Amino acid sequence: MSRDDEASHVFILERQRRELLSINQKWAKEYNNMVAYYQRKLLTLQASPKHPENVTKETKSLSKHLPEALESRLPSGTLKERETTPSDLWRHQAEVFKEDFAKERRDREELQHKYEELSKKLVSTRNELHHLKSQATWTRILHPVVECTCQRTDQRNTGF
Repeated sequence: MSRDDEASHVFILERQRRELLSINQKWAKEYNNMVAYYQRKLLTLQASPKHPENVTKETKSLSKHLPEALESRLPSGTLKERETTPSDLWRHQAEVFKEDFAKERRDREELQHKYEELSKKLVSTRNELHHLKSQATWTRILHPVVECTCQRTDQRNTGF
């Protein structure tokens, strides 16, 4: 290997190291957030009238299904076919986190779009209602309702 090849290889490795450190920091932050979230959730569950055995069963069930869920997110047989290194696991977790984040963002944007559409529809409907109410008020003022007296007049003129 020439010196230039070695230098470029070192540069690539340094860049990969910085990327891994950045991902590691993000995951540490996310981990701390998740720990805090689940601690709050646990306090909520403990304060709720649920029986402790139900909470224990739920925790065991979730713990049992976690490895299955992680494995199902990996390409088929990935864990079994090759030896996984910590960097592979971190990379996979980063990918999963990125996918979840992107899905949540899409969902949020979709909900925001629906909210904006419904808000516009509400304003439009309110304006239409206001317009119709004002028309109804003006119609009563300009054209009062008068009962027809034609039949009574005809009956009086015939003398019957």
